[in-house]
Amino acid sequence: MNMSKEEFILEYKGYAKIWADYYSHLFESWNIEFEDLYQVGCLRLAEVYDKYEAGKSSPSTYAFLSVKFAIISYIKKIVV
Repeated sequence: MNMSKEEFILEYKGYAKIWADYYSHLFESWNIEFEDLYQVGCLRLAEVYDKYEAGKSSPSTYAFLSVKFAIISYIKKIVV
């Protein structure tokens, strides 16, 4: 990949915001905070940078879906 980890996170942190906003509103009655979900998404982006394999998918697709599923997993741990 042609960018540093910091550049990668800055480039795709909007995905963390999108999913954190979506799920914090969806589970608003359960007091799941936007900030917590956003942090989970940003932490996942750091992991995505290390695990991404060029050629399997675009980095944006991989980041988008990885952040979504990390936030869902976090919510499942809270709810269950």
